[in-house]
Amino acid sequence: MIGLIIKQLPILLFVSCWIVLFPSCMTKGKDEARFKQDVTKESSSDSHNAVYYWKTVFQLSEEERRFIKEHAIDRIYLRLFDVDVSETIGSEYDGIVPVATTTFKDSIPKGVEIVPTFFITVGAIKEMIGLNLSSEQLSAKILRRILNMADYNDLGRIREIQLDCDWTAATQRGYFDLCKGLRSKAGKEGISVSSTIRLHQLLLDPPPVDRGVLMLYNTGSFKVPGKRNSILRYDDVKQYLKGRRIDYPIPLDFAYPAYCWGVWFQDGVFMSLLHHSDFSDESCFKDKDGDGIYSVIKDCVIDGHELESGDCIRLEKPSFETIQKVSRLVKKSFPETTHRNIIYHLDSTLLSIFTDDEIKDIYSF
Repeated sequence: MIGLIIKQLPILLFVSCWIVLFPSCMTKGKDEARFKQDVTKESSSDSHNAVYYWKTVFQLSEEERRFIKEHAIDRIYLRLFDVDVSETIGSEYDGIVPVATTTFKDSIPKGVEIVPTFFITVGAIKEMIGLNLSSEQLSAKILRRILNMADYNDLGRIREIQLDCDWTAATQRGYFDLCKGLRSKAGKEGISVSSTIRLHQLLLDPPPVDRGVLMLYNTGSFKVPGKRNSILRYDDVKQYLKGRRIDYPIPLDFAYPAYCWGVWFQDGVFMSLLHHSDFSDESCFKDKDGDGIYSVIKDCVIDGHELESGDCIRLEKPSFETIQKVSRLVKKSFPETTHRNIIYHLDSTLLSIFTDDEIKDIYSF
């Protein structure tokens, strides 16, 4: 998510068409009326467990299919593409374009509803504002591309679309204009619109959408050497919620993390996030104090990065106890919110940091 959220896989940047150049954005001539239905502002009692899927290839492992079945997952927030500024200067696609489009090598599990999700960069929002581009035109292109991809890849009836953007006060106007345009056009197709909400965005006006998802992850700065866990720390959440009642103007759902990463430092300077999280090879790494801070003891290559002896890696992952504590704080801050809990994200190697019983508890908070 819908992003930055930090991606779990490196983004494969390529410029693709809005509607017709690649198979993933072609239609099969099906009637788009199949997408039309009444927009319902459903409560969490109307739907069950949900999960994000944040990769560039949709292909489920046996363990991921087991997870869907075991935990009665009936909704997947599936990232279809990002929207960014084209880096191909002078090409016919120069401007705001879709990139990192998800390809489908697997079918959607039976009984699972797909919520198409896209991440739009702050750069794209600034470009739209700076060039005085029409948010109406951009929202129309985005909606058409989503519906074409859903149709071509048999994603089923689309009832909701979600936007993800790390908007700030400076880019709020452009982002909100895009939300308004998309909501207006999607509403005519019987589709509601939701938006991710970061903790710092709670201090700003709410986006003009039907529903929000409060992101309870990536709460700290991973670039700070002394930080213990940037994925989720209770104190990071508390500084925004403070245990006080918050009457947020739109309904909220809550997303919790189920992933881990290594934060790589060289001479005290942040170098990169490592999605490789197994540092058990004692010939390369040493955790002297058993606190998840690893010293690199010989040169090695991880995730395509050349690590040198003397570098430092901080392994970060959320604990079940921290999620429990944060969820209690969330209940105090939003006592009357009817919500669903969403896990970020569906990846068998990452979800294994929690037991099945812990996953069930997270969904029951």
